[in-house]
Amino acid sequence: MTFYHRLFLTAIMAIAAFLLFYNLDNQYLWQDEAETGILARNIFKFGLPKADDGKNMVLLFEIPEFSKNYILGKYWMGQPWLGIYIAHLSFRVFGVSTFAARFPFALIGIPSFILIYLLARRLFRDRVVSDISLVLSVFSVPLILHMRQCRYFSPGIFLTLLCVYLYLLYLEKRKFSSIMLLSSLFLLINTSISYFLAVAVSIVVHMAITEKRDFLSLRNIIFLSALLIFSIPILYIFRLPRRAELNFDWIKHNLRYYIRSINRYIFPWRSIAILYGLYIITRRKIRVAVTEDDGRAIFLVAIFIFTSFTFLLFVNFNSLRYAINIAPLFFMLEAYILARLIKRSKCIVMCVVIPLVIFTNIFSLSFPVKSYFCQYLYEITHDYDGPSEGIVKHLNEFAKPAEIVRVMHRFDNPLIFYTDLKIDNMPPFEKNTFPEWIVTNSKWNEGFWDSDYGRKILERYNEIVLPYPDIPWENRPDDMGFHKFRTDTSAPKVKIYKKRAI
Repeated sequence: MTFYHRLFLTAIMAIAAFLLFYNLDNQYLWQDEAETGILARNIFKFGLPKADDGKNMVLLFEIPEFSKNYILGKYWMGQPWLGIYIAHLSFRVFGVSTFAARFPFALIGIPSFILIYLLARRLFRDRVVSDISLVLSVFSVPLILHMRQCRYFSPGIFLTLLCVYLYLLYLEKRKFSSIMLLSSLFLLINTSISYFLAVAVSIVVHMAITEKRDFLSLRNIIFLSALLIFSIPILYIFRLPRRAELNFDWIKHNLRYYIRSINRYIFPWRSIAILYGLYIITRRKIRVAVTEDDGRAIFLVAIFIFTSFTFLLFVNFNSLRYAINIAPLFFMLEAYILARLIKRSKCIVMCVVIPLVIFTNIFSLSFPVKSYFCQYLYEITHDYDGPSEGIVKHLNEFAKPAEIVRVMHRFDNPLIFYTDLKIDNMPPFEKNTFPEWIVTNSKWNEGFWDSDYGRKILERYNEIVLPYPDIPWENRPDDMGFHKFRTDTSAPKVKIYKKRAI
């Protein structure tokens, strides 16, 4: 490795650190982040992530019979606990705060980027491919946004990459590779069930296709048996109740969503399809010449991507978060294509194509043309105001310790995390209770004021308008179409209601 190449890698990692850590605590935790924070804080008192701390309850979806769906009736089962304990460890070191909640997850982003570079280098054995893979990953706004969350995303990304890397060592029959791969898969299943299933099945499918007759070798049988022994109990413990019946229309909806979202935010397959079409026309052949080693690498990456998306089609909820762990694999494929193009026209690709890929969405052919990266730079260098921040600040200033706040689930966890008040979040929201405070949201309580309960509230409560936007979430990373890169000044203002003194 030359001095200039080391300098390049150092500069890219410095940029990664800035993008991950700068202004990390400016925005309040949104609903799902606050969920992780509350459960991590509860470990101080109960030793385990207890859903009910004696005053407030972290709800599992909007299920009225919530107590039937917790481990032993009280411990969290919404997802495995590794991410919760990562946040708890940070709380022990730094104290309970927004920064402490997010810091360890952002920190895991650094070794994730290192692993992206190493994995791309091992797969394609080409420094240009690994360099471009690293650059595309570091400048990926969706990837950075998810890594900054107090959530399982960042450890899930890291462990997915680590499992793929260790699987390569397993295929090479390296010493202790079986133990290391099983250990990584164990950590992954304790981070995210969906990530684990996609990775584990991908490994089994790839192994069955490539090893053929050796698939049922003693080594593989021992490996697969060990995998089943630890995974089946965990999968059973963290099983979730189905919220809706899956049907073919939902599968089609998922398919359209992920095809569209991947093209827009991760992998510009539309432009690549056009490029491939031009190749067919000019070269008059369908097959692109690749070396045997590159072919094996592309096939392995394709197996992991295809298997992951097959699982996602059958989940009755779609979100970019469920695919973000394999985003680096897409970047490696894109890097491989760009590295091939560099050999034909280095100046144009290096000076024009790659900058456009990094700083614009022009190659996704999704209009209008915009720069998510420039918008992200604005976000982390400017103050952001969200609804939870305004509500929390007002309640902490004016609410008395014994008072109760009624709020709909989906907007309750930030209030539980940031205040010491009793938060009444039990569904349904439209029940005739009249505590001291009522918090509504224009999205989640749409049409509420036409109800009898809503009219009674207007008669008995004073309306307080806060100078904060009334939007559905504080700010979540899942859908870039929703994510707010700056305070939403066009939204209506937050309204909360204080019971009139008798």
